[in-house]
Amino acid sequence: MKMKKIIFILGVFCLINCSTSEDEIDDNQNNTDIFFVATNGITIKAKQNVAVGSKGILNGETYTLVDKQMIIEMRNNLQDLSKVVTTGIKDMSELFWSDRSFNQDISSWDVSAVTNMSRMFTNANDFNQDISNWDVSNVIDMSYMFGGTKDFNQNLNNWDTSNVLDMSLTFFSSNYNGNISSWDVSSVENMGQMFYDADNFNQDISSWNTSNVLNMTEMFFDCENFNQNLSSWIVNQITDESYVFTNTSGNEVKASGCINFSKDALNWTLPKPNFTNCN
Repeated sequence: MKMKKIIFILGVFCLINCSTSEDEIDDNQNNTDIFFVATNGITIKAKQNVAVGSKGILNGETYTLVDKQMIIEMRNNLQDLSKVVTTGIKDMSELFWSDRSFNQDISSWDVSAVTNMSRMFTNANDFNQDISNWDVSNVIDMSYMFGGTKDFNQNLNNWDTSNVLDMSLTFFSSNYNGNISSWDVSSVENMGQMFYDADNFNQDISSWNTSNVLNMTEMFFDCENFNQNLSSWIVNQITDESYVFTNTSGNEVKASGCINFSKDALNWTLPKPNFTNCN
């Protein structure tokens, strides 16, 4: 009799503990308190100390905290990237490079920690999602970010680009003609080939502070429709003397000042910058 009683007690104890463990696992996998919506009402962020791979429910939807490698694997498997949380990722370079069919809604991504967006959407021909609310305030490298894109034409005027150093080839050979007139480019050193062969681009960027730019080589080369008055640009740092610019990816870029700055920009009749140190 005693043995039966002991077995019964052990069984009840095991049942309680097993149930608790399962509940804890469910809570960890479907936590309702690890993600939150930022003040802009769009960006989804993770709270501190949340582990990569954690799942949480927000507004009835299940989100997963991911790192760059997880995004790459999900992209390759054509999985939904609209329900991932990207808090903490610092490098998004080449993330959708040459992914010509990608066009998912990634407007809620938290990119506030990202420093490198180089070649992020290069040749992503179909991409044209609204990413105007992205917090890019820590990005240093935007080189070739939208190079070769065909459909992308979103308004990025709200972006905080105050820490960007490298904007070389950002819109190289793209069809972009969105508003970027308010960009703070006061830290940028390299604008080489920024709008090279960007035939559609014709936005008023006359208010840009270019006083720290060292390289504008071929910046508007073959930019056929561009026609803005850029006479107010300060370009006295730029010379024809060749030098090597090292971007944040560690790549060395040879720069030559303002050579062919606006070659074949056939419709540019308004005043250009006054390159006092260039031939």
